[in-house]
Amino acid sequence: MFSNKPVALIFGLVLVVSGLWLSLAPRVHAPSNTTPPGTTIPAITSTPADDASAVALPADFQKLIDQANATKSMEPQSSDLVEEAGLKLGDALPELKGEWMSPNGNAPELKDKVLLIDFFTTVCGSCVESIPANNAMVTKYASRGLVFAFVSSEPKALVAEFRAAFPKKIEYPVLTNADGLFTVCNVKVIPATFLFGRNGKLLWKGGLLEKDGKMDAGFEKALNEALNGK
Repeated sequence: MFSNKPVALIFGLVLVVSGLWLSLAPRVHAPSNTTPPGTTIPAITSTPADDASAVALPADFQKLIDQANATKSMEPQSSDLVEEAGLKLGDALPELKGEWMSPNGNAPELKDKVLLIDFFTTVCGSCVESIPANNAMVTKYASRGLVFAFVSSEPKALVAEFRAAFPKKIEYPVLTNADGLFTVCNVKVIPATFLFGRNGKLLWKGGLLEKDGKMDAGFEKALNEALNGK
């Protein structure tokens, strides 16, 4: 007579092996779409590609991580915050401390004038190259009330030596030993230019006034408004 015992034994063995496999297999849970607001997503550590247990992240979860990284990269860094220091538009003209290179050592008359300060050093190539254009600007706008001032943190003797050797005459006032003014205006890069209105308030600040022979549009607008008394 045929016995069912071998069949039952084989069937039971299959169940045991299946249960053991399920208990050892990795369990992957998809992220819930109902995560409460403000819940912090735990950091994910990447698994080496050759690891047999590596499991690819669900597309939606990876998208959340990419968005978080993108948001972090857009946050202002400390260097960005430093650049915002110094004078803001509308701030008053600080005291022009230093040594003026004039026959009597006095500062130019600034009452009811529009003042354009150009920070420079004698080793700044673009600053030096702009001298002829600066001279032309002074010739064009001085009669309308513009005062152009070249401001350097270098010693007066060094700037005087440079001025004497330069083939073109610098036809506007030069202020030397002006370290304090560089600090107050937070000048980190030169050339740096600051335009003050007749009321002594900062109207515009930037770098080069001209590029490829064309005046910066923002500066030109601010200058004309200042000279016209607006």
